[in-house]
Amino acid sequence: MLLAKQCYTDLFGLLFPNLCNACGVALYRSEHLIFTKCLYDLPFTDYHQHAENRVAKQLWGRLPFNAVMAMLYFRKGAKV
Repeated sequence: MLLAKQCYTDLFGLLFPNLCNACGVALYRSEHLIFTKCLYDLPFTDYHQHAENRVAKQLWGRLPFNAVMAMLYFRKGAKV
């Protein structure tokens, strides 16, 4: 039964592959939404470690908040 399910899953994946949302490459079974290489190439920030980060400074006085952060840098034309 398990072998039949795996064969069906593989056939379905061949006809309708899960693609990376960043680069369009077919994902492996253990990957979800984004290819491992693309995940490591994402431009992460360290804003979660600093209370006074650039994002918080841009919003001071505009909105009431306790903490603000951005997880990734945004660049036009990049994968993010």
